[in-house]
Amino acid sequence: MTNGTVIHSRNLDFEEPSAMRKVVFRALFKKNGKYSFDAVMFAGTVGIYTGMKSGAFSVSENQRYPEEHPIYFLENMVMLFGGVDQISWLIRKTLENCEDYNCAL
Repeated sequence: MTNGTVIHSRNLDFEEPSAMRKVVFRALFKKNGKYSFDAVMFAGTVGIYTGMKSGAFSVSENQRYPEEHPIYFLENMVMLFGGVDQISWLIRKTLENCEDYNCAL
């Protein structure tokens, strides 16, 4: 906020931070030459896991410890091949298409 209050933060607390610093960057997205949104990106990916639309909303996916049971992997594959958007694509589409928090929600 303008007074310095943080309302959404992501500290990118990955293992091997020195290696991650080499592949993480901030991207500013524009549409028709005007600011649309920004995102924390990983080199080589096009999906978004953390992003912000200024004055509207911010969003991040955060899963530190996935379930170890193989059934969760299979459920994810069924959803992926069944046409359900992968989380990074859903976040990107939301940032591209929503202009306010209610739409994003």
